[in-house]
Amino acid sequence: MSECAHLCIKPTLIEKPQEIGLLSCLHTLYLSKNRLRTLPESLGQLKRLRRLYLGQNKLRKLPESLCNCQQLEILSVFKNRLETLPTNIGSCKELRILYASRNKLLFIPASISSLLYLHTF
Repeated sequence: MSECAHLCIKPTLIEKPQEIGLLSCLHTLYLSKNRLRTLPESLGQLKRLRRLYLGQNKLRKLPESLCNCQQLEILSVFKNRLETLPTNIGSCKELRILYASRNKLLFIPASISSLLYLHTF
């Protein structure tokens, strides 16, 4: 399964997909409209990930390892329960679009200012 480029999991997922880090060739991951509360740290192993859709879940935080996904261009986390974003989100230098509305964000990490290509927040 390490050959896939796109993965869409429809609204049924409740538990975090532990083995997601094994999908090393993944470019797009669509986990929106599930009932996820947490994500595994192995998410940071997806070095080729460009688009990550996590909207409409029940996430309270994102794993810090997400910052290892340095090719990430789109991060959609709208309508969750997030109180903050990963501290080192600025490491995702290619991030252009960040949809984070309808959360409980109390803190925006300072590293976000180093995202030179970010045009939608």
